[in-house]
Amino acid sequence: MFVNFEGISNLDIWKIFGFGEKEKANAFRLLTSAVDGGYIKVMDSDTAPRYKKYILYRVWFKFR
Repeated sequence: MFVNFEGISNLDIWKIFGFGEKEKANAFRLLTSAVDGGYIKVMDSDTAPRYKKYILYRVWFKFR
């Protein structure tokens, strides 16, 4: 996922952590915490939250 720079989405987080339909908010909170902590960056901040993609901060910083 990160090697080809497609980024990671909320749906990817659901799949990775096995979140169900009722746990959608957990994926959003996890991504928000990671952004706030500086671990990941939003690839396009103008995109609606549902469709945002994220990339590891170190990868984003190095190739930006």
